[in-house]
Amino acid sequence: MISANFTKWLEKRLTKGEKMKIEFPKTNGENSRTKKLNDKKIKIVRRMARFGIKQKRIAELMNVTPPTICNILRGETWTHVK
Repeated sequence: MISANFTKWLEKRLTKGEKMKIEFPKTNGENSRTKKLNDKKIKIVRRMARFGIKQKRIAELMNVTPPTICNILRGETWTHVK
C-alpha cells in the first residue's frame, strides 16, 4: 500500500517536471523470464549456421522466430556468448 505522503511527494516531483530514474535489473539472455534459448543453445545455433543449415530451419528447431536467429548470427543479440 502506498502512503499518502509518498503520493504527495511523487505528485510534487512530477509536476515540477523532474524525470524519475528507475533502475531495473538486466533481463537479457539467460536472465530473461521468457527465454527460449540459453548459452549452450546459442552455440549450437551458430554451429548449425556454419554447417549451412538455413536460418528458417534453425528457427523451427529452436522454437523461435527467424529474425531471432538472424539477430544472433549478425551479432546483435547474445553477444556475450562466444
